[in-house]
Amino acid sequence: MPWHAADLPPHLRRRAAEEILLLHPDGRHVWGGVHAIAVLLLASPRPRWWPLGAVLRLPGGRGLAVSLYQWLSRNRSRIPGGRRACRRPVPQWRGMTSAFPTFRP
Repeated sequence: MPWHAADLPPHLRRRAAEEILLLHPDGRHVWGGVHAIAVLLLASPRPRWWPLGAVLRLPGGRGLAVSLYQWLSRNRSRIPGGRRACRRPVPQWRGMTSAFPTFRP
């Protein structure tokens, strides 16, 4: 579900604005970003995804995956196929309402 529509506590809302969150049904575990993707891959009913999930849990694989994930997270609104729920809040600077302001000399 989109984080905008979820009833999350403030600390999880801040995280959800920056990364995917996976909440365990018991409510005691929360995984974010690459860790959430690794857990989903390891829990997949299709065994072919399990090795990728295992690689994401290793230090070397995790480091590369975290860098890639952070880049994708920052640029998710520019990636083709993005959904409205993927949009990040537009920062407001000095009364500007656009993320790409027009500068005039």
